[in-house]
Amino acid sequence: PDGTFLEGEMDALPLPDEQFDVVTSVNGFQFALDPANAFAEAARVLVPGGRLAAATFAEPERNEGTALHLAMKAMVDEPADDGYVPYALSSPGGLERMLGPAGVRLSTAGEVPLAWTYPDTDTAVRALLASAGGARSARAVGEQRVREALVAALEPFQDPAGAVSIRNVFRYVIAVKD
Repeated sequence: PDGTFLEGEMDALPLPDEQFDVVTSVNGFQFALDPANAFAEAARVLVPGGRLAAATFAEPERNEGTALHLAMKAMVDEPADDGYVPYALSSPGGLERMLGPAGVRLSTAGEVPLAWTYPDTDTAVRALLASAGGARSARAVGEQRVREALVAALEPFQDPAGAVSIRNVFRYVIAVKD
């Protein structure tokens, strides 16, 4: 509650140079208007020796969550270049290619398999509606239609008690500004 919140574009941060020890982005950079420039902006606001950590989905076929992205995307009649590109940096080396031109060097990279787990479908739907794809779809067709599509798309991921588990793989990099 006492935090400072700024609104701005990832590829034009409203911040002075060399202000932060750490910059993190989880599933963010791929949605920038210009991901390469967004990485450069993140590096610009790092102090020398500062660290940049970024994560994104691995390839769509390695993520059960892809079924949910596709269910939401199917409802939206927007151009293909509207900025919704959850897998734009997902290919092997996708994140790493952004680092050198941004002015940071790779420290470590890897993958993390994990499951999104929810106690029930309603909780999963609420979380997905808060995502970029959920918000985009709700703008286009209304929250109720998105909710109905997600309930159907979540069925294969429910256990007999109604809990939901969706297995995904994320790629990450940690880089250092010299």
